[in-house]
Amino acid sequence: MCCKPFKGRKKTPTPLQPQSANKKKSSVAALVCTHQNCSISPIHYLTYALQQQRLSTHKPITMQRLLSSSRYLVIIAVAGTFLAALTLLLYGGISVVQLIADTVMHAEISGKTGKMLVLGFIESIDLFLLGTVFFIISLGLYELFIDDTLELPHWLVIHTLDDLKNKLIGVIVVVMSVVFLGHVVQWHGEQELIWLGGAIALVTAGLTYFVGSKKK
Repeated sequence: MCCKPFKGRKKTPTPLQPQSANKKKSSVAALVCTHQNCSISPIHYLTYALQQQRLSTHKPITMQRLLSSSRYLVIIAVAGTFLAALTLLLYGGISVVQLIADTVMHAEISGKTGKMLVLGFIESIDLFLLGTVFFIISLGLYELFIDDTLELPHWLVIHTLDDLKNKLIGVIVVVMSVVFLGHVVQWHGEQELIWLGGAIALVTAGLTYFVGSKKK
């Protein structure tokens, strides 16, 4: 008995999926369409597009808001410098009142007493000036980072860091002058005072040159 030769099944070629001519085809087609013939629902497409937009814009917006809100951390420095200024000014005022009361009640009128009285007042002025420095720093930081619409005198209006530095430099020069004056009152012929005066003069000259070069 003759057997017919076995013929295997012919493999039908798998039809290739059509490639779109447009390379900018939406990525939703690659996710939804897994067969050759498929249709994309407009609602699905719109939902997917909105989700992708939210994912792409969520992180930048969050980082932008975080960085924008981080400027309010400066309020810690504003509060700290304001409290320091308030403490120095109050302490200076109390020291002046106490110095006057002690002078009137206990001290005698003499050259030595007058010299000590002047020295005490100079120390109080030093406290007042340092309190003013901290107060200017507090106002400057608040105007620069929080709110620049404060109703202040024109000489206290600060819009840039250069404005803040210029105002601080002026007060610092006065503070150094007062400190040197306090040492002059206590001077008994020591040569160290000459070196101190020279150092203060050099610092003052450097700060003056710095301010002058910024204004040009």
